[in-house]
Amino acid sequence: GEEEGEGIKDSSMTPCELKQSDALDRAIRLLDNTPVTLTHKFGVIYIAHGQRTEAEFLSNTGGSARYEAFLRGLGHYASLVDCNDDVFTGGLDRSMQKRDGEIALFWRNSLVQCVFFVGTLMPNETGAEQVNKKRFIGNSHVKVVYSDSDYTFSLDSLSGQFNLVVILLAPLADGFFRVSILRAPSVPPIGPSLDSFLVPEESLPVVVRRLLIDADIAAMIASNGDEQYSSNWQERLKQLRMMKQRHQLT
Repeated sequence: GEEEGEGIKDSSMTPCELKQSDALDRAIRLLDNTPVTLTHKFGVIYIAHGQRTEAEFLSNTGGSARYEAFLRGLGHYASLVDCNDDVFTGGLDRSMQKRDGEIALFWRNSLVQCVFFVGTLMPNETGAEQVNKKRFIGNSHVKVVYSDSDYTFSLDSLSGQFNLVVILLAPLADGFFRVSILRAPSVPPIGPSLDSFLVPEESLPVVVRRLLIDADIAAMIASNGDEQYSSNWQERLKQLRMMKQRHQLT
């Protein structure tokens, strides 16, 4: 018998010859600059005991042992200078000037690349506002906030217009973490039906990473609308179809 889908032909997938032109060269460069993987960028903020202001949060250059262990589970460290062009760095400086620090935190598989803008890895600037850290962390739709403080954190604790989702982590004494999902009203529910739940410490990085990726997609849809949001894969397909439409030899 005929296999399901056999015999169904998509004319847009048929190979064709394209006419060489400057416009085609530009289209190919645009395609080359669109990643073949899904890409996500996240802010990571550490709040030390007793801290209450954004300026204090962003000024931290290190954290507790449990915070550092969480980061090691969340991704892998890599030298920014040594990152190849196929590594998604989210705009972090890869030059020898090292404006954004020497190393950054990444995670990837065959389909997805994530970069984490970790405040404690980035150099501090003169002045309290930490403008460069804020430029990366503040412009991320989704953030992880690891808090060792008794301060009651909310979305309003961070300034800026891109605070759509915060995954708030509170370490507990019994080897668990309380994970709370703070989201703007425009963002639909993410992950478990509860906005706050307990996670064992050894499972925390995997759970948080999955929540972050789901939250980033939800935040981008909330920000751009269902019809406006498209993944890198969809963008590449649109570009290929446009090339065929505009540059095919007749």
